Amino acid sequence: MNASSVVSACTASLLLAGGSVAGAANQTFTSPVESHVLQLPDSVAQITFTLTGAGGGGGVGGSGVVVPLHGENDAGGGGGGSGATLICTLSVIPGSALLVTVGAAGAAGEASANASGAGLAGGASGIRIQEPGGNLSAFRFFAGGGEGGGASIARVFSRDPGRGGSGGGGSTTPDCALAEGYTGSNGVPGNAAQTGGKGAASSLDEAVRLIDLLRGFKKPGSDLSTAHGADAKRATRCAEAAANGRGGFGGVAALGVAGTGGGGCVSIDY
Repeated sequence: MNASSVVSACTASLLLAGGSVAGAANQTFTSPVESHVLQLPDSVAQITFTLTGAGGGGGVGGSGVVVPLHGENDAGGGGGGSGATLICTLSVIPGSALLVTVGAAGAAGEASANASGAGLAGGASGIRIQEPGGNLSAFRFFAGGGEGGGASIARVFSRDPGRGGSGGGGSTTPDCALAEGYTGSNGVPGNAAQTGGKGAASSLDEAVRLIDLLRGFKKPGSDLSTAHGADAKRATRCAEAAANGRGGFGGVAALGVAGTGGGGCVSIDY
């Protein structure tokens, strides 16, 4: 899908009039360990969170294919796709815990005889709810990572630019709004001065904007302003940690070097 932020049709009826908890605390996770555990206080019955999947790595560029009458032909690698963003407001049983997963950044492609040169996909960020008795919720909320960008491909008489990676998807429920990730740019054909496809920008700010529009159907206005402000703060926390799900840069044609994707992020108000 091409650089489009998609909001699920079911989100038109979101129950997100407030979107934040009065006097809320915040916890933001950016480290891609296997799982973080956040024990919620017994007084908490509602949470709002932002999940952003990690960006895919860029594919390597390359040169060295000689085209008759045109000399050496170079081409850049594709940029990685950006991770999806999911924002949810949920009711929880007091005393619940949250199992948090943060998506790892997609590695840049490698130029070697044993590697394809394509960038690796970014990891998904997610949350599962563990009730006080220890039971896990059946549903896992997640924002998927972006696909890695493709490497430039050598042909008999040419070198093709790498393809940009697709943006990440995610889960949707009536309590959430999803903004899909953006597709990375395709690589650029040309000489050594040109770079490959630029990685996709994060969809995090766009997600906040879309959810603000959805909340525009709700009242009162003071609640809308408070909710949007809380979303923006969570987005800022993730951006400040350089974990905004952006896609990696595609490779420079002559050097082959590509960029790593941005890491994932989970920011929770409770």
